[in-house]
Amino acid sequence: MRRLSPALAVLLALPAFAQSTALSADEASPEAVVEAIYASIQRAPGETYDWDRERPLFIPQAVQIPNKEQTGGVFFVHTVDSFERIIDSYTTVGGPTDRGFAEEQTHAVVHRYGDVAQVFSTYQKRFWDEEEILGRGINSVQLVRQPSGAWRVVSLVWDEETGAGPIPAAYGGSGEATPSEPLPGPADFSSPEAVVAAAYAAIQRAPGEDYDWARFRALFLPQATLIPNTEQTGGPFVVHTPGSFIELVDANTVVGGEGDRGFAEEQVHAEVLAYGDVAQVFSTYQKRFWDSDEVLGRGINSFQLVRHDGRWWIVGIAWDEETGAGPIPEAYR
Repeated sequence: MRRLSPALAVLLALPAFAQSTALSADEASPEAVVEAIYASIQRAPGETYDWDRERPLFIPQAVQIPNKEQTGGVFFVHTVDSFERIIDSYTTVGGPTDRGFAEEQTHAVVHRYGDVAQVFSTYQKRFWDEEEILGRGINSVQLVRQPSGAWRVVSLVWDEETGAGPIPAAYGGSGEATPSEPLPGPADFSSPEAVVAAAYAAIQRAPGEDYDWARFRALFLPQATLIPNTEQTGGPFVVHTPGSFIELVDANTVVGGEGDRGFAEEQVHAEVLAYGDVAQVFSTYQKRFWDSDEVLGRGINSFQLVRHDGRWWIVGIAWDEETGAGPIPEAYR
């Protein structure tokens, strides 16, 4: 019987990369990617944004979600191209009113394990060559490392002080940490932690039972991505939708019979970063057969989340495991 453990952790980890081509400085690390994105969206008066530098730093399926104050209260999920078009549409280059633009990172919290990473990047923005700060916010950046060794952005979501309040001191600001209260409504959607707990619960099953795919699907934005490691895919870098991932798991799972031992996966540690409507969870897990104490493997799930319409949603999940990435660091145990 062929058995595939579900996304969120069951899949084998990416092997170490044997890089056959030299990487550019922009793609050599998660920090370098984020730095290059900031550099590409700065421009002196009379110049344009460097979209040609920024665009290759994202996977083709990447999404960008602006804060609602920037969109007039409307929730938008942009592709890289559509976001560039929006910026260009209200940017006037040249003339007496063109003051350019600068945005720079002032603080970053970075989590990285194997081929998954998250950067919680605090920024400030201003006109070019001017000291006055126009605004501050946090970019929540989710990244993966591809088989070539190049790091790429999977999703980029942000919020700003205009709607989310002062940035807490833990993220380089002067505000106080204010733990968010669970939202009203279904418990599964009430907080980033609740969404992650529901995701784990949905992919556990007793022998003879199915995974709870209805519960699982409900946790994700329609544009969400799930990225398994390349050992599980046989080498290619594959980006799944929730639907295609469910189909893959079901096609490789036999329910019932003497060989069906079920499956269980549980979170054993989590690093949670949240500000306003954005959140990241770097979630360490272990997996086993149902009603068995023997641990089959350990890894880390990188969750990107956003708050919209009175609830929290998963924007993307990517994961790696000890089989390819090595022992889980002490900080994530």
